[in-house]
Amino acid sequence: MQVKRLGITLIAGFSVLLFVAACGDDKPEPTPVPVLSTPTPEPTIDPTATPAATVTKLDIQKAVERALEDRGTSASVAQLGRIIREDLLSVQFPNGIGIDSDDLDTMIEEELIPAREALLAANRAQEDENETTTPDVLFRYMGAVNSLYAGQNDEAIPAFDLIIRVHPDMARAYYYRGLAFYRSGFDEEALADLDKAIELDPEPGEPYLQRGLVHYRSDDKQAAMRDFNSAIDLAPWLADAYRNRGALFLNNGVAGPGLADLEQALQIYEFERNRERFDEVMAILNDPPSEPLQMFTSTDLLPRLP
Repeated sequence: MQVKRLGITLIAGFSVLLFVAACGDDKPEPTPVPVLSTPTPEPTIDPTATPAATVTKLDIQKAVERALEDRGTSASVAQLGRIIREDLLSVQFPNGIGIDSDDLDTMIEEELIPAREALLAANRAQEDENETTTPDVLFRYMGAVNSLYAGQNDEAIPAFDLIIRVHPDMARAYYYRGLAFYRSGFDEEALADLDKAIELDPEPGEPYLQRGLVHYRSDDKQAAMRDFNSAIDLAPWLADAYRNRGALFLNNGVAGPGLADLEQALQIYEFERNRERFDEVMAILNDPPSEPLQMFTSTDLLPRLP
């Protein structure tokens, strides 16, 4: 009996030893040591560096107000946009750097178009009211032409705007407004109006002469020559057309036709008793200048009133 107990005890003890031995191999996982990352250094700010200039929405709104107050609706959106951009680019911030932003044109347009449309609506309402008391559009037309003759282009342009709005098929109004645009330095608008004038009435020679001058100033000499030719074909009494075509011939080394055109212009100036132009052309014929001849732009551009 004792032997049996002893055997059981030995077996139990041996089992315990085996269990303890098996459990002893499971060591706990070591606790990971946290790795500290190297902190990113703060950017160094140079106190002597000049910050870049910026343009705010308020800056643009003020520039739009200045442009509309100065030009009103007498200029197109494209013209006003250029004026506003030049205004903004001329602004100098305390750091001395001017505005320069790729998005500037888009920002200007977002502020300009609604402001201009509101002003146009207000002006049209006032014009509509005036039309009920001044129905004689010819009176307005004469006033606009007088402004043009006086060199008051900023007054003539909006006056012709109104006439064209009331009479959109009036070729002379487009011609005169194109002339005012040309004299104000807006060649794209001048060309569009002169094209329209010729489309509506292709017979008068003056719009071709004026359009030739626009092409000449835009350095399109071939288009200028075509228009001077058309002006002479349609209105052979236009002395400036001969004189300008002659100058274009001479500037391109074509002496024979150039001198012949100047002689023809000289005869017309003498017939018209235009002493100033007669003397100028005579001086060119007697002593051709070494520099390229410039165009004549002041006479023959204002045709006789209908």
